[in-house]
Amino acid sequence: PFAVNECSKVGNASRREIGHGALAEKALAAVMPDAEAFPFSVRVNCEIMASNGSSSMAAVCSGSLAMMDAGIPLHAHVAGVSVGLILLQDPYSKTVLGHTLFTDIAALEDQHGDMDFKVAGTRDGITAVQLDIKPAGVPLEILIEALEPARAARLKILDLFTGIQDAPRAELRESAPRHGTIAVEKDLLGKLIGPQGTTIRGLEKTTGSRITVNGEECVAHIFAPNRNSFDMAMGKIMELTTTGVSVGSKYTGKVISIKDFGAIVELDHSSILGLLHISEIEHKRTTAVSDVLEVGQKIEILCTGRDPRGNVKFSRKALLPLPPQS
Repeated sequence: PFAVNECSKVGNASRREIGHGALAEKALAAVMPDAEAFPFSVRVNCEIMASNGSSSMAAVCSGSLAMMDAGIPLHAHVAGVSVGLILLQDPYSKTVLGHTLFTDIAALEDQHGDMDFKVAGTRDGITAVQLDIKPAGVPLEILIEALEPARAARLKILDLFTGIQDAPRAELRESAPRHGTIAVEKDLLGKLIGPQGTTIRGLEKTTGSRITVNGEECVAHIFAPNRNSFDMAMGKIMELTTTGVSVGSKYTGKVISIKDFGAIVELDHSSILGLLHISEIEHKRTTAVSDVLEVGQKIEILCTGRDPRGNVKFSRKALLPLPPQS
């Protein structure tokens, strides 16, 4: 309730709270970036602890400053002000005999006045208006006249904003959510996702980020709650998908493990591992890997590609001379 400068029990939002929020949201939504530039939901929490004027216009002004300070790329600052009115009317015919306009109305002016005309916008135009009146109607000429003091007051407030925060922060705050993309080679998408998604789920659990993969565009999207989480996720994805080897190139590696189906080879001067399948060891049929290779042995190998999971594949026989034909 204090969000609209009232003291009452905490419960469901009242019409006044909903109306103030809707007005402030409409005023600020006009300058919000599109989803591609800033793909996040934004919540502006404005708490009015004391006021002698329009709390909804205060929410617009403080919301604009807060989002700029947070690094949200707003198109422009938004400010708002309320214009009040006192009418002098004939008590019988209700004909308007005179009127007085005043800007940024205070509590007594709102209580005893005839109009509360809230106008919010940028230097270039109006983004939201709301009109509360007590008489049966207000002449259109008076409403048009009220727009000019509203514009003058709005520009004065925007001038003050310029000296405080005239543009969005160049970088988001450390605690602000982050979003980024990283290109992944098509052959490495399977390695990033892992069997039944185990690898990518493990990355999400470790880093606290949300990672989605677009297979058609070969891009991984990272949504992180803060910068530390984002940097960690980006680093781990790069570790998984940056192999440092190219198909068709020759390398020297060391056998670090022998399996029934082949040998695991680690390239020299790196931690890149690859599989040398038993069928790629020699031109002739190899019965057992241990008959030809042993752990710790240095061998020359050729990178032949990657398997569906993104693991590097090597061949030794591709560098060996072909056996003489009988």
